[in-house]
Amino acid sequence: MIKARVSEIFFSKQGEGPLAGIEQIFIRFAGCSFGCIYCDTDTTVFTEYTVDELLKKVLSFKEEAHSVSITGGEPLQQICFLEKFLPELKAAEYDIYLETNGLLYKELEKIIDLVDIIAMDIKLPSVVKRPQGWNHHLKFLQTAIKKHVFCKMVTSDDTDLNDIKKAGVLISQVDKNIETIIQPASTVKKVGEITVRQKKFKKMLEPYLSNVNIIPQMHKVWGVK
Repeated sequence: MIKARVSEIFFSKQGEGPLAGIEQIFIRFAGCSFGCIYCDTDTTVFTEYTVDELLKKVLSFKEEAHSVSITGGEPLQQICFLEKFLPELKAAEYDIYLETNGLLYKELEKIIDLVDIIAMDIKLPSVVKRPQGWNHHLKFLQTAIKKHVFCKMVTSDDTDLNDIKKAGVLISQVDKNIETIIQPASTVKKVGEITVRQKKFKKMLEPYLSNVNIIPQMHKVWGVK
């Protein structure tokens, strides 16, 4: 029997991207092989759930949710479970919001018909301190565009301007109208701060993309999970 490794399940407000503020049930799947240097989420501790057990947990929330956020870690690493679980969520009439690192395009292809909204990261090499899979991001976005997708790139003091330009060109190859979010990496002293340099990033993207915004991690500003 297939089981999911889940770090936590909770009800809260979405704190990132253009839908910040909507209320969701969050399922945080454990594990991520990418390992961004700025990651602040520990998914090494988890509980295992069968499909029926996890669905029962979701249905136990009495609050009215806009959607269920499938997040992590990287949830697409548990694609075999998602292939069985997401149809059950849809049957229960939940919209599905997938938060992903935007690299596992083959896995996305298997469930694209089951998700409604995709929050796709663009991993900038100068920020994550790892080699970039630009081609993987392109293939991922070519599938994700079938649904409501927006792209999010975390920026920091280390952000290379060439990475910003490459990201803009990549997204425009699929559709220049895809909403793209510049998200400043949060620190304890700089939660929600938008700097002059981040505004420069926005100007650099605007020749390639028609819908670019700067949105901090709002859940940290609000002080919620």
